[in-house]
Amino acid sequence: MELESVIGTKSRITVLRKLCESPEKDFSISELADATGIDKSLVSRIISGVAKEKLVTVHNRRNLKLCQINTSNGAYRLLSDIFSSEKKLNKNRGKFPWST
Repeated sequence: MELESVIGTKSRITVLRKLCESPEKDFSISELADATGIDKSLVSRIISGVAKEKLVTVHNRRNLKLCQINTSNGAYRLLSDIFSSEKKLNKNRGKFPWST
């Protein structure tokens, strides 16, 4: 799996970031769309793509399609580290005179 196929577009990164924030949570497509501000049809396509790469697990509960980040996938740890570092950088932004 190449890094480009994991990271991809800004929308894909946003969805993966949300899934990595709560790795134990099952999200419906609607919940992800509402939480990220991304159209439901695009979220659905993103989930289908990352599910093929086994980065997300998808299952049905009643009439809902639920997805969850696959913490067993090696890319999860990498993404989790990246998003965690991103959060720290954003938190520290502005604390140093050389930051913009």
